[in-house]
Amino acid sequence: MKKTLVFLLCLLLLICPAALCESGAESAPSADVMPLPPDENGISLENGHFDVRLEDLDHADEGWFTMMLYRTDEYDPEQIKSLRAGDTVLVNGEVYTVVSMDSRDIGWFDEELIVWEIETEEECWDGIHFQQYGKNTFAAYVGDWSPVTFVAAVKITLPLDESFELVTYPGGEEPEYWNSEQFLATLEEDDWGIYNEYNTSASFKNGKLVHISRSGYPHGPRSADDDEDDDC
Repeated sequence: MKKTLVFLLCLLLLICPAALCESGAESAPSADVMPLPPDENGISLENGHFDVRLEDLDHADEGWFTMMLYRTDEYDPEQIKSLRAGDTVLVNGEVYTVVSMDSRDIGWFDEELIVWEIETEEECWDGIHFQQYGKNTFAAYVGDWSPVTFVAAVKITLPLDESFELVTYPGGEEPEYWNSEQFLATLEEDDWGIYNEYNTSASFKNGKLVHISRSGYPHGPRSADDDEDDDC
């Protein structure tokens, strides 16, 4: 009970809703098709599921670290399907002008998975496509990663609840299940961002961090050190 109250107190002190954090930032560019605005009433920090990035890991030995929470950008499927040459769409903060769009089934065996790929006037080496994400929404994919929007920052206090579980999905291997002690040991190795918002998600229950899932990829946008012509 005490741990939960401490966590919730830290949550209240550190929470930074996107609408407040970005109030002083420049307005996002406009396009014919935009990501759907986040439903702030539907976001629960006490019992929610988020894409996450771990920060301040050098403070883990002091009993805390910071978790940045994100939500995958979602789109109205009918707006995506209606895109035509000359229309514009906002993806990852950039406006792209549609030259053409094509749909195809990339599902395996009897599983159907339709994707809508767009060719754009602006160069995008990784390519952009859309596919079903939520029950009634699409998500954009730039190559193999999906753009996200910042929601909040929370301070995670240690030790974690004994029910905590980390599930990792190494490329081409069976999932591995780790407890909180094994998870904390990996934080010392995370100096290059193996826990980032493009390959890691987390779940909270009653104000407690109870689950993290991490894949070996993707790592999201290329770094600034890479050739800019090879990225969107």
